[in-house]
Parts: sequence; structure tokens; C-alpha cells
Amino acid sequence: MASSNQPQEPQHPNLRQRLDISNHTWRDWANGLPQEMRALIAERALDTDEKDLIRFRAVCSAWRDSIGGENRINRSIHPRRWILLPEASDAATLCKFGNIATGECIQLQNLHQLANHTVAEGPHGNPEGMLVLRDDTSFVIRLFNPLTRQLIHLPSLKTLVVGVEGDDDQMPDEEFGELHGVTAAGFVGGSKLVLYFDAIKMIAVAKPGDKDWEVVAYDRPLMSVATIGDHFYCLSTESLFEFDASTSPPQLVVVSQVDRPGNIILDTMRLVDNGGELLVLWNELHLHTQGFWHLWYAVRRIDLNEGLMIPTYYLNDRAVVVGPSGAISVSTTHFPELDANTIYFRYGCNKDFIKQCALSNTYEYYRPPPGSFAKCLGSYVTNFAYTTCPH
Repeated sequence: MASSNQPQEPQHPNLRQRLDISNHTWRDWANGLPQEMRALIAERALDTDEKDLIRFRAVCSAWRDSIGGENRINRSIHPRRWILLPEASDAATLCKFGNIATGECIQLQNLHQLANHTVAEGPHGNPEGMLVLRDDTSFVIRLFNPLTRQLIHLPSLKTLVVGVEGDDDQMPDEEFGELHGVTAAGFVGGSKLVLYFDAIKMIAVAKPGDKDWEVVAYDRPLMSVATIGDHFYCLSTESLFEFDASTSPPQLVVVSQVDRPGNIILDTMRLVDNGGELLVLWNELHLHTQGFWHLWYAVRRIDLNEGLMIPTYYLNDRAVVVGPSGAISVSTTHFPELDANTIYFRYGCNKDFIKQCALSNTYEYYRPPPGSFAKCLGSYVTNFAYTTCPH
């Protein structure tokens, strides 16, 4: 006979009982969180690395949809720390990304959203880590977040020529594509995308849901653009503008005049977001004491309140890497191979950079260590050659 003192197997409530939603003490905490709180959690996850954002999206459909389920621009979750890097082995794969805060590089596979699209090139073309895509058939513009895989749809570029004298729908697509290549892009306000087309000297702005683009014509080339906060800035050889999308049509408002010297090399003028501070850089040609000519980058800090360009040699202990495709500023805390308050620049296919220390007024040749993130940054601003992605 079994002993009456033998321990009894514990009785567990079944799954239905344990998850009885009729019980008033049960809380659906995942779906019950307000959208604002979910967005904040997603933003904090994005501040660390891609894996945390993937875990966030895996919680439930509501959390996944909160960062990619609507056709709207949500700048709080833009992967602004991540940049698209050229891939030496197969540049058209578009799968290598680098984190400018940590130096980490990741490979993202199966980006089928990029098929049959042309990707805007380089630092000016992919604001806040978002890829600007142009459909090769319809010329619809799409914003792609490579971390969340969200596609945001904007109007077709074909709307730019509707009703314009001398242009019609009979223009061959190849010619239309050449004229409407996206040279630069950025954001204004909380939800509008700005595009610049250098071939036709046109700026256009739209938001998701619009039927067409609003246009601003500017008859001179823009040398550089930058998005800082809710502001989109454009630099010409004569003026610094802020793009004002609050008016209809939008307009370019002069922020500051460019007081440029006679020895400036115009096509080297660059705007740089230096950790939230707007800088203008340009190359000048100087006669060395030993009798030869050499290049030197001048730096101007923009006082937006006074509308002044103020010469400076202090870069907030950051490093700026400059090339034909644009410029990028990074903190030197995580990149010991880069020196603070230093500008790195090069031209053509030269493997060596010129390393210019802004504080000591000295420069030397510099070659990034193999496999270093500095080498990746050099490729990013120098030789960006992505076109159409493979199917």
C-alpha cells in the first residue's frame, strides 16, 4: 500500500487557465503600451545595435508595425548612426553597413526591396542612414530603412514634368533618368523629404501621401547639403540657404553669404554636421615656404543666429573625413586611429590621405590601417559607385 505521506505531483493550471484573459488581473503589456512609449523603446534599441532592434520587432505584430507598418516618415527610428559602405568584392550587393559611433560593420542579406531600383549615391544621397531609392520603371521615390526593412512611398518623379512646357510623357526613360538622378537628399520638418537634382538645377519636396512634388528652381549648382534637426541647408558658391517648406511654393532663405578668398577651389566646398554644429569646409591653394603649392582646408563655423561664417580651428575633438562624394564627421573616442581636431582628405585614387591638424596648422601623409574603419570612411566619401541593384 502506498504511503499516505508520499509527495503528490503538483497540479498546474492548463495554458488556457494561465492565460485566461477574462481574469481582470491579466495585462496585455505588449499591445497595451502607448505608441509613443513603443517608439521610445525602439529609438533606445536603435542606439545600441541592430540585434536589439531585431529583438524589439520580434515581440509582437504591434511592436513590429510601430516601426514599419505605416507609410510615414518616423525620424525617431532612422538609422542615423549607420552608413552604407562600398563593398570592394561586389559593390552592387549593397549589403555592407558601418556604425559611425562604434565602428562595427554588419552584412545585411536578402534586401529584395532594392531590386529594380537606383540608389542615391554617397553621403549626400542617404540622409540619416535612410536609402533613397528610385524605381527604374515608374520613377517613384522610396525611402528604405535597412534595419527595419520599412519602405516609404513618395510620388513619382514623372510629376515634375507634368504641365511643364517642353517636357512631356514622351521623353525616353533613359533620358529622363539621366536628368533626374538624385544628387542629394535630406529632411525638413518632421515628415518631408527634400531632393536635389544637379543635372536640372531643381529642388523638390514631398511627404508620403502627396500626389506630386513641390518644386524650387535654382539656376546655379549646389555644392553641398546637410540636415540638422528639422532644418535642411544648401550651400552654393555664394550663399548658405535654409530650405523653407512652410510656404507654397517652398523657397530658399539666405542664412549667410560666403566670403570666399580668391585661392579657393570651388568644387571642394562641403557642409558638415559636426555633432550638431554646422560647418563649412573648402580647399585653398597656398604657397609653401619651400616654394611649392599645397592644398589646405579652411573651416568656418556657422553662427545661425547672426548669419556669420566664423573661422575656426577647433572641431569639438572630432575628426572630419572629406572626399569628392562628400564629408563626414565622427567622434574620435571609438576610433583611436583618427586624431581629434583633424581633417583627412584625398583626391582621385591615391591611397594616401592628407592628414591636416586644424589646431597646430600642420599636415602629413596618412594611410589608414588595413581593415580599419578609417579606411571604410575614406571609401565612403571618395569612391561611391552604386547604380542599379541586381534582381
